[in-house]
Amino acid sequence: YAVGLAGTFMKTSNAGTSWTWTHLAGGALGTSLQKTAMYYGHFFNANTGMVFGAGTTGANGIWRTTNAGTTWDSTNVTPFVTGIFYFASFVNGNLGYASCTSAPYAYRTTNAGLTWEGLATTATASYDIHAFDSLNVIVATTAGNVMKTTDGGATWTTILTGASATLYRM
Repeated sequence: YAVGLAGTFMKTSNAGTSWTWTHLAGGALGTSLQKTAMYYGHFFNANTGMVFGAGTTGANGIWRTTNAGTTWDSTNVTPFVTGIFYFASFVNGNLGYASCTSAPYAYRTTNAGLTWEGLATTATASYDIHAFDSLNVIVATTAGNVMKTTDGGATWTTILTGASATLYRM
């Protein structure tokens, strides 16, 4: 599977020799028929997966499919944001975390991505997130720091990296 701009979703079943693709993943961009940009995808199995990207008015940036990408449904994100979800990290088939450029900057799902709840994290946007297990999670921020939680997102501490620019990946 691969995702990209304008709701691009691609899949291959022969190790990349050929691809099928659509521009149907994600929400509509304004009043145009174009879809929003997708930046990350995660699949639980061959049929059920998620794409993460830009939120718009009326649609958050996390979408889910149960038919291998033929159709996509919006998920419930609380609080609703129109920021960009750049990355997600799943501990298992139910528990996952996603980074976002809008407050509260990190989100958690406990039901395979059907719903997402915001976690009080950083004071700046986050681009990357990694969950080591259900309690230990780190996020990369635009302040050049890494935020860490050891209690599943209830509290966060700042790890100074010495950088002052945006950290996109860890």
